[in-house]
Amino acid sequence: METRYKVLDTNIFLLGDPKKALLAFRHHRDDIRTILLIPHVVIDELDQIKSEKVNGRRTDKAKDAQAALKLLDHYIVKDPEHPQNPLKGVVIDKNYEFRYVPASDVDPNVAKVVDDNITNDRDSKIIKIALQYLKRSNGNLEFVSQDYGARQRARFFGIPSNEWESITEVFTSQEDPFKGYKGYRTLVLPRSTIDEFLEIQGIPVTAIDSSQIEGIVANEFVLITEEGSTETKPVAIGVYDHKQKALVQIVEDVKTSYGGIRPKNAEQAFALKALMDPSINLVHLIGPAGSGKTLIALAAAVEQSITDDAYETIRVVRPTISIGPEMGFLPGDERAKLDPWMRAIYSNLTELRVSIRKVNKKREVVGMDSRRIEKPDIEGYIKAEKILLTPLSPVRGDTFRGSFMVIDEGQNFTPDEMKTLLTRAGRGTKIVVTGDPWQIDHPNLDVYNSGLVHSAERMRGLDYVATVYLSKGERSRLATDASRRL
Repeated sequence: METRYKVLDTNIFLLGDPKKALLAFRHHRDDIRTILLIPHVVIDELDQIKSEKVNGRRTDKAKDAQAALKLLDHYIVKDPEHPQNPLKGVVIDKNYEFRYVPASDVDPNVAKVVDDNITNDRDSKIIKIALQYLKRSNGNLEFVSQDYGARQRARFFGIPSNEWESITEVFTSQEDPFKGYKGYRTLVLPRSTIDEFLEIQGIPVTAIDSSQIEGIVANEFVLITEEGSTETKPVAIGVYDHKQKALVQIVEDVKTSYGGIRPKNAEQAFALKALMDPSINLVHLIGPAGSGKTLIALAAAVEQSITDDAYETIRVVRPTISIGPEMGFLPGDERAKLDPWMRAIYSNLTELRVSIRKVNKKREVVGMDSRRIEKPDIEGYIKAEKILLTPLSPVRGDTFRGSFMVIDEGQNFTPDEMKTLLTRAGRGTKIVVTGDPWQIDHPNLDVYNSGLVHSAERMRGLDYVATVYLSKGERSRLATDASRRL
């Protein structure tokens, strides 16, 4: 396997997204190993910059520096019981790691070559390390810096140098398959087994090849396809009932809607099954933009809290992280301050329908009327506290009872924040966590360490927990392709 080294300058961590900087050099080929070399002076400089202030306020550069240090620390102690040694290498992903390089790692002869030609300063210390590893790697090294002067000085010693923006290697995008827990699997079964499954609406797992069901957990869903068939569409779908040790068929009723929403694909059918099941208290809906996560979560909430009375309130939590410049001070009460972050929720609610019981003169229920939810309805629900908009900050110590709780944009909550929210659940509360693991605005989180994915991984297997990965965009072709390609 070929090993490539990248020596990183301090400035690439100070461009507004340290996480993206750290992940930017991962190679798309499996036969190439990439090692990021972070000189000791880079850590020293980040540590100094993190306290930088102007007029008493920390600068954006200081915030980036602190975020970068936190991010590096996250990977070092990702497994608290077995922390990695940054001097030997810290694994970020397969064939991708970073390594701290102290000054003592530089051969005195290499150091003398640099000292004889340029001033002994911060840049020269990085150049010494780059030159040392250039010799060790037979030239398979690159110095990455946004500093024109540093790149020119490095090139004086024959060190290939580039700025970050000119690197053409692709970092993780949604084109890459999601490697976390999806909450379902595909089973390839012979026709006779499928017929039996359809006839009795289920089958014991002992009737299935053990290699296909290895590691299956409670409430894990299955897509069933026929052995030898070229048809990719599943012939049946089901869910694992751990009590019966059996796969139970999910019968799709295309005429049944929840909050006016019907499932458009098998993944949405899985999600609605979990959302409408009163025995499931925690549901994770993971997937790209436009796959229907928030809409179907709210549809289930409306169906069970407004049309029916299974839950007293719908409680919505979203992170108050801005995309782009901060909004600054927002006037008004708590509701007014939360309003900008809740507009996506209002928009989704107006796509839904609520059923109202029709009664005769004797006040007997004689049927149901269905109508679309409008903005005045939403205002009424909020005023009557049927819908509660909940900021994260005051929830610690509180208990939510009888609520259908939607934690939206869960990928922007840290694992600790997610723990805070989930531990607020009281009796009669169901929590749904939705999020797109690729659309992360939090500087210290990535696809696999966000509160969303962390919770899905750690809570899997519990008999009251379900997870569904929704891979198919249903909003529009443009939204789907933009989500996948950009």
